[in-house]
Formats: sequence, structure tokens, C-alpha cells
Amino acid sequence: MLTAIILFRDIAPELFTVEEHLFLVEFIEKKTRETWQESHSKPWGRKEKQLNIWNHRIIPFSGLAIATISLHNYLPEAQEWLNVAMSRVEDFFIDGITDQGITR
Repeated sequence: MLTAIILFRDIAPELFTVEEHLFLVEFIEKKTRETWQESHSKPWGRKEKQLNIWNHRIIPFSGLAIATISLHNYLPEAQEWLNVAMSRVEDFFIDGITDQGITR
């Protein structure tokens, strides 16, 4: 859901007033912070090799990466969070995808 909102906002910014844009930024930031916090408390967020193949790991970390890129000018922690998210996304592609491009 979050990535769809970001995509819509970025593809058609002219559809939003300044106030609506700021509302979206605040919403995206709130949800991004929630996802970051969950990555420290939920199993999908743990840095364990056997979890790298989980679809429910790649989805939130991909969303986190997209959101932090979107918030780069608004969120001081964006680069740190992006680095972690990209590391987990890379882990999925290393451990979770076969040479034939199929999930394990």
C-alpha cells in the first residue's frame, strides 16, 4: 500500500495541493517509521540467513527502501534505513532466488 501511495504521488504530483503533498509526506513518514520499528520486533526483521528466503521479508524491506528514498529530503535517518533495507533485499536475492529465477 505504501509503495502505491508513493508511486501515485510521484507520478502525478500536479494532482495534489501543497497541503495534500505535506499530508502524504507525513503519512509516508509515519508508516515508514512503523515499518522500521517492526523490523526490530518482528521475526521478518531479524538478520538470520534462514529468513532470507521469506516473501514476508522481501516485501517490507523493499517497501522500506522505496519509502526511505522517497523521504530522503525529509527524514534524517533515511540513508541509514535505506542501507539496512537494501542489505536485506540483497540477502533475499542471494539466498531466496534460484539460478533459474524462482523463489526457493
